[in-house]
Amino acid sequence: MVDAVAASRLLPTVVGAINQLPEAERDALLLHVWERLPYSEVAAALGIPVGTVRSRINRARTKLRELTVAPDEQLVHADVFTTNKERLMTAITGSEHPEVLDHRSRMYPRLAYRDEHAALEYLTRVFGFTERREARVGGTTPDGFEMGDHMLAWLEFGAGLVMIGHTNEDVHHILSPRDVGSATSMIMVEVDDVDAHYARAVAEGAEITRPMEDMWYGARAYEAADIEGHQWHFQESHAHILERGGTVPA
Repeated sequence: MVDAVAASRLLPTVVGAINQLPEAERDALLLHVWERLPYSEVAAALGIPVGTVRSRINRARTKLRELTVAPDEQLVHADVFTTNKERLMTAITGSEHPEVLDHRSRMYPRLAYRDEHAALEYLTRVFGFTERREARVGGTTPDGFEMGDHMLAWLEFGAGLVMIGHTNEDVHHILSPRDVGSATSMIMVEVDDVDAHYARAVAEGAEITRPMEDMWYGARAYEAADIEGHQWHFQESHAHILERGGTVPA
């Protein structure tokens, strides 16, 4: 498995590879990945059709993926194409090589789902997670491993990271709560505005397993189950609630 530490060590190689991309491919890639512009806005910025944008970005990604032959799970491109972009951009446009990325996640859970595609849609829509789209793995991996219709995806929430994939009992011995009849763990998530987050989850039809309440340890929290029964605990400290102008119990 190529983890985030290995990814950061590959950074100079990736920077060099980006520098070697044709200018048209590099411009499209940077606008989409670093500036987070959708294909339509990249096309407008460059004055080219959306189809051309897709082709250029796909060609660029293909060239960058050739840097690693890591089987199955790979976070190389996920960690290269996220935060600390100013440092990376300096390296791309100049001669400075950044050191090991300090944003990398040294520990993160991998959750199993019977339908990871539906789980991805649910987690982004209901809980507001953001997918590291450049990291998604599916189809045939660089080393020739056939995943079929299954995929691996990485989702961010602030500095937090979670990996989702299909149930995998044979190799990784991980199952969906649907397979075992109950959840066996809970993922804790610190949010910036728990009141707004709770309202969004309720509006999107989330299964609330513990209603919002102010906890004895100085936080406001609620709990919910996702589409296959994984348990999530969302909370915000009372101190942060006061900082944003909210009210808390005396």
